[in-house]
Amino acid sequence: MHIILVDYGGVEKPEQSFLFLKNMFSDKRILPAPFFIRPFAAKYIALKRKDELIKNYKKIGFSPLKKTVKKIVENLNNRQKKFTFSLSFLYLPPYLTDLSGLLKDAVLFPLFPQFSTTTWGSVLDRVKKQKDKRVVKPYYNHPEFLKLIEKRIEKHLEKTGREKTAVMFTAHSIPEFLTKKDPYIEQVKEQVEYFREKLDVPVFSGFQSRLGPVKWVSPFIEDVIGEIAKKNYENVIVFPLSFVIDNSETLYELDIYLKNLALDKGIKNFIRIPLFNTDKDFSDFLLNYVEESIGSDKWIK
Repeated sequence: MHIILVDYGGVEKPEQSFLFLKNMFSDKRILPAPFFIRPFAAKYIALKRKDELIKNYKKIGFSPLKKTVKKIVENLNNRQKKFTFSLSFLYLPPYLTDLSGLLKDAVLFPLFPQFSTTTWGSVLDRVKKQKDKRVVKPYYNHPEFLKLIEKRIEKHLEKTGREKTAVMFTAHSIPEFLTKKDPYIEQVKEQVEYFREKLDVPVFSGFQSRLGPVKWVSPFIEDVIGEIAKKNYENVIVFPLSFVIDNSETLYELDIYLKNLALDKGIKNFIRIPLFNTDKDFSDFLLNYVEESIGSDKWIK
């Protein structure tokens, strides 16, 4: 059986930046403009934003996302023969839409933990004509997945101690007008509340990566880090909930931008926990979740 891991895609070289942005803003889930306007708007936005995107990507040596997903796929294929894993992306090659020949007998596994119309919705749009599609359900609240996060936080709490330490969860924001139809924000809040009860430290949360003139879901990470600093916490441990693989929004926005802001505000130790990437326990979870989904025969319809 074929398992296709799906993500956005990551810019690996400057010339990909325009293509990535154009494809992303051509997606009706990202830019809900009339279909006859969207291609022109997408091209305009991409031209306006590509230079800034390249500048930020240069600071992190461009995105490791594709290499990381390829390594995950390689590891999963080397350790078992029951499933064949491959990768696909929404906005850069290899495109999910190019794998149409495989979709009939495949299971799609979007790597986004929570369900959002901007992520899972985009995946489902690409296979909506496929009658017998099988797409695993979001796994943000799966006990095994939650334990992976808890284990990593506890490991760092052992180093910092709990006194004068706060944990901050971040998540990609979405425009407020989407929240009436989109369960994403509530699923993020559910995760945060789970860890607020589980961890014996103060827990904060904020949203990142807003862009454009529309109103986005808050509180924003800049305001939350300021609040933490005012409470005189010396250590802040940051964990991004929206991603499972490090990308520009963790390596640049958190590790450079937010870290510098935190240090400027007097926080002594800013610790951003690396995401799962090629860690064996995460690959174990992916494999177990595929087995579980097939065993229960429960899919997103």
